[in-house]
Amino acid sequence: MTTDNGELVITQHGPEGLRELKEQLLDVYREVYAERLSNPFFTPERFWERLEAYGSSDGFRLVTASVGGELVGFSLGETLSQRSRWWSGFLGEADPELLRETGTRTFAINELIVRPTWRRRGFARALTRSLLAGRPEERATLLVRAENGSVAAVSKDLPEQDATHRSLGFIIAAEGYRDQTVAEATGQAARFLKVYDEYKKAPDVTRERLYLEMQERVLSGSDKIILDQKPGSAGVVPYLPLEQLQK
Repeated sequence: MTTDNGELVITQHGPEGLRELKEQLLDVYREVYAERLSNPFFTPERFWERLEAYGSSDGFRLVTASVGGELVGFSLGETLSQRSRWWSGFLGEADPELLRETGTRTFAINELIVRPTWRRRGFARALTRSLLAGRPEERATLLVRAENGSVAAVSKDLPEQDATHRSLGFIIAAEGYRDQTVAEATGQAARFLKVYDEYKKAPDVTRERLYLEMQERVLSGSDKIILDQKPGSAGVVPYLPLEQLQK
């Protein structure tokens, strides 16, 4: 679906459109997240991996905004699965039933991006309206940052039939999960780079250390009996408790 709102053209896409627009989407992403691209979690490659995962989900939809043939923004989302961890970082108090997912209940807005020079023109609201238009889900949710004051205007376009879910405080609370995920990913990347530096200096030693650490993690929770089979060591008489196997 394509709508022309004066100079703005809004277009809906499915998974195929996502792949066709890959380079244009990444160009917008690089501009908007320019200051964070050095963070392993925010690299264009990692971002595209997330987009591909979204594109393979049920209920996926991508909406783009263009002016004069130039892509100026986009938004995309998916239907939350029954096993979704979307609410894992929720910090407020809520009825557990409100946080339960059924696989058809909630549409999650994963990304809402507009180029800086095209902001404050109502484009984010237009993208949100198109993204949610005709959705079968009973509610929608959006991850935002607490310092983002403009989210109040955008949140008004979320489904009216779920006023509690649409409230600003409830939407912002979900941001805890994203912050937690980013922090964990950043820490893991830093640890990997540290080990890699050590590996370049001493490959054999580092490889042996990683092997021993893995063995320790795998075997730490199991019962173990170690037998010395070197020449001259005491032999062990095999014993099979047949009477216990018959019980």
